[in-house]
Amino acid sequence: MMVVQVVRAAAQVVIDIKSYRDRFFSPITTMATELERLRAENARLKKDRDQILKERNQYLSQLQLERTEMSSKNIEMSNRLLALDSENNDLKRTNYDLSEKLELAMSAKANSSRTSCHSS
Repeated sequence: MMVVQVVRAAAQVVIDIKSYRDRFFSPITTMATELERLRAENARLKKDRDQILKERNQYLSQLQLERTEMSSKNIEMSNRLLALDSENNDLKRTNYDLSEKLELAMSAKANSSRTSCHSS
């Protein structure tokens, strides 16, 4: 009977050790599993963030290129408008000069007509 009791006691010790081991290592195993899951998620999020930053930088580069092109076109347009304004001023001057010449010619013609009428 004593051997049976010793075997039972030994079996109980083994059961207690397994129970203690499960209670002690289960949270550690759970934490290790959770830690691995978090590491994997962190790696995925870093990869996503890097991709988003890469796309954003490409978009910003494209916008800067477009802004530079628009600036160049704006300068070209300003230069063209200045040239047109200069041409317009030249045309106004020419028109004014022609008006004065026409007025002088008409005045001279009127004077010559009066002079011819008085001489006859």
